Amino acid sequence: DYIGPEYENKPYPGLLKFWPNSTAPEYWDKDRLEQTMANAIRFQKTYNARIYVGEFGVLRWAPAGEKWLDDAIAIFEKHGWDWTFHSYGDWNGWNPTFAPDTPDSGQRDGGLVTPKLQVLLKYWSLNKAPADP
Repeated sequence: DYIGPEYENKPYPGLLKFWPNSTAPEYWDKDRLEQTMANAIRFQKTYNARIYVGEFGVLRWAPAGEKWLDDAIAIFEKHGWDWTFHSYGDWNGWNPTFAPDTPDSGQRDGGLVTPKLQVLLKYWSLNKAPADP
């Protein structure tokens, strides 16, 4: 559920535990995120490979989650990676059209342009198909 003292009130960037059973928190920011992707970056450069980030997201109640989302996508875009956000129209815990305090429901669209959705819209706008001639 990602709810509890390991996750609550832990804004990004900041000191966060990598896993709940980690012994000590580490400082996480955009540079640290990119460091965790070093193997993929090295693979891409070595083999001239396309990289696809097939599923990533941030829970709507994560404090400063829009900053994490912006940093993650900026790294993907910097390296020319393709990506798919998880999950726009599924469980509302991941859905950026719902407010952080919205109760769970079967609704597919919360109808809000939240800060997280604004980040996604910013990057999606970079990938529009060219207009027909």
